[in-house]
Amino acid sequence: MGVSAFYWYVDKNYSLFYKLDIIETYSTLLFIPVIFLYFKEVTGDKSRLALKNSLFFIPPVLFATISAVCLLCLGEEQATNFMKVMIEDNGDIHFDNPIYYTLRLLINEYTYSLLLLLQALSLFVYAIYRLILYRQHLYDFFSNIDDKEIKHHWSVLWGILAFLILTFVVAVMGYALYIEYEGLVSIILFLYAAILYYICYHVSCSHYTAETFAKELMLPDQALLDKDMETLDIHTDTDHKASIYLKFLPKLEKVINEDKVFLQKNLRINDIANMVGTNRTYISHILKDEYNCNFWEFINRKRIEYAKEQVQQNTELTIDELASMCGFSQASAFSRTFRQYEGKTFSEWKKKAAFC
Repeated sequence: MGVSAFYWYVDKNYSLFYKLDIIETYSTLLFIPVIFLYFKEVTGDKSRLALKNSLFFIPPVLFATISAVCLLCLGEEQATNFMKVMIEDNGDIHFDNPIYYTLRLLINEYTYSLLLLLQALSLFVYAIYRLILYRQHLYDFFSNIDDKEIKHHWSVLWGILAFLILTFVVAVMGYALYIEYEGLVSIILFLYAAILYYICYHVSCSHYTAETFAKELMLPDQALLDKDMETLDIHTDTDHKASIYLKFLPKLEKVINEDKVFLQKNLRINDIANMVGTNRTYISHILKDEYNCNFWEFINRKRIEYAKEQVQQNTELTIDELASMCGFSQASAFSRTFRQYEGKTFSEWKKKAAFC
């Protein structure tokens, strides 16, 4: 993208441009399928449907390959003239050659952009669904997820959204971009390059994946990631279920309210289950049925309540000190969680509190 932008601004050498176009078509159209594989890997999508994968890979490969073969078959001179006519004469060429006709169908103001749009839109919808599900799994098992690098996954998603918007703008402008707004071409190409670099940077920063998640909890990938917590029902009658809750609920309340284990920074649901003497499935159902929340919500609600108590006793405590005292990994995580539960920032709450 960067080389194409430089070329367009400095020297409209159509002989160079059609060769760059072949490379750029492959690299850009295959970029989305590669990011699709990235989201499959990091979120633990273990589906083996070949059709799902081919929907991302086959169309761009066919499109780019046919375009490249046709341009190469035309030869240097005809391919150069074809690209010049397509850009400078708004694609007004005579179809006296079947290769020209095929290229005109593929390389025009709509086909390429439409394919990119469909790719990016499909990926965006898929990635949102997988990331929401993945985050929910993290919330079900961990009290802190700031060290799970999920922010990088979301950054990749926002990069795809920016890519989608820019592609839509290019598609709407069509040939007018190259003829009436020629000066914007290099800017748009550089924007594409910046967006792709931004996406690749956050991909390179993502080391915590669903496989790491599964190993940390010592669970098989399939058992952990293909089963939503809704499917982990306690297959017992109501009376037996009540007796289980009656047995474990007091123990859970003791380790939380008396032992204050929620102050541990890297607390996991497995740790609570071991303290109570049961398994994480029962703990998850107790939290859902008795407190109407998941593990992350339950622990962090307790942390915020504890933080408010500490501020009432010592108004000089800073956010950094409170975050460390209450089990948060970072002050930013404390601030974000506090606002989520209280509906206002910590500073706003402190100003309005009666003891200030």
